[in-house]
Amino acid sequence: MTLTPPLFSFEKEDARLEIKEGMTMPKHITKKRSTNSRRRPGSKRQGKGNHRFKVRLVLSLVAIVIVVQIAVFIFNQFKTLFTDPAALNLFGWLVITLLILFFGFFITRFLRSFIKQRTMKRTYEASLYYRVTKRPFKEVRHEPGSFYEYEVSKAIESRFPKMVQWINPVFKRKNALNEYAEVDILCFHPTGLYLIECKDYNGYVYGGAKSAIWTVGYLNGGYKKTYEFQNPVIQNGNHIKDLSNHVKAQYHNVVMFSDRTTIDTDIPAIHTMESFERILKDRPEVYNASDLTSLMRDLEQVRADEARDDHIRRLRYNQSKYA
Repeated sequence: MTLTPPLFSFEKEDARLEIKEGMTMPKHITKKRSTNSRRRPGSKRQGKGNHRFKVRLVLSLVAIVIVVQIAVFIFNQFKTLFTDPAALNLFGWLVITLLILFFGFFITRFLRSFIKQRTMKRTYEASLYYRVTKRPFKEVRHEPGSFYEYEVSKAIESRFPKMVQWINPVFKRKNALNEYAEVDILCFHPTGLYLIECKDYNGYVYGGAKSAIWTVGYLNGGYKKTYEFQNPVIQNGNHIKDLSNHVKAQYHNVVMFSDRTTIDTDIPAIHTMESFERILKDRPEVYNASDLTSLMRDLEQVRADEARDDHIRRLRYNQSKYA
């Protein structure tokens, strides 16, 4: 029996592939090596990235040249307008007219926005919300949740000017260690005490009445996103239990969502400002002015507004820790 010699032999000394006489090399070995592999040490490889960079650089230079040329042309047209208007042709007048309309449009929008913001700021600084919280308008304006609280408080102040409302009161929780209950708005009315939880979500909210967690779905950059939050009805119900442990009263659970929120439900605790106004008018009165004063005095004894900042800081810490 004869043994066929192997096509290749591997020499351990120099680790090179040796081709036996009369044998042909496979295609994947005879393939010519790229010249880039023989580049000098330290030189950069010329790949697709460098080519794209050069194309972008050339396009950017061309765009800069075009913009400069247009700017020079416009400058010359305006210079001619003030020095020798008769020398302007039809195209020059058209360019000047379009520029005036363009800048006039943006200046008008800027002035309208500026006047609107100034008006909103004056209205805010005259509101009960500002007198209680002392928060600057710029800070509240850029926090959707806080701004919606202000809008609800302003609507209540406008429709029921005689109704007392506490904004963001913090109460100590009974039989608890360093635990507090913060209410968005607490209203004192002859028909009862209303704890209002304000929610502002730009999306579709869904969840069960007894579910601990609700979900809001919204679009973010063209992608569907979801965000989970605590059931506000249960959350507000827990606040009512906390206050009842201190002061017995006729409490009512009210949850309000902003107009940006899409919600379809028959849960009794969820209201709009119109439905809230309707229940205040339809319910029978259970307290007189003296009773409400007494309730406010009793609840004042368990307020802990000085702990609000610490309470919020702790909540944010826990959310970041257990998220």
